[in-house]
Amino acid sequence: MEFTSDDRHRAVHLKDKTEKVGVWVDGVPLPEDAWLDVSGYWVDDRFYVVQAAGPEDHPEQELAMGHLGCRVLAVVIHDVQQATTRMIVPDATETWTDPCVRLDGGTWRLYADGATAEAGRPARLFPAVPPSV
Repeated sequence: MEFTSDDRHRAVHLKDKTEKVGVWVDGVPLPEDAWLDVSGYWVDDRFYVVQAAGPEDHPEQELAMGHLGCRVLAVVIHDVQQATTRMIVPDATETWTDPCVRLDGGTWRLYADGATAEAGRPARLFPAVPPSV
């Protein structure tokens, strides 16, 4: 269980018999069709971020050791204020092996791995809150 620093929000991860992990943030289930990581992290006490298995049809996808069992990963971001969840998936030209996100003002900076995060080279930039439709 992961709590925000002010203890107002919580994320719960539960693993079933098949080793699939279910995640609930303040009682809201994250995508049930995604293979999710066993832990995640809070950003600004508003967003819960967790890694997920990347697309099976990705050209760089292959089986790998570890709990998600694949090389290319995706990121799930849940916004507790909006009660919305987004799954950010790499396209065929992007290889995210340990993706992480950082919030810079109102913009997410998504990094493919720790090395690109350290170097300050984001793979993708996108708004923290999607524009209204």
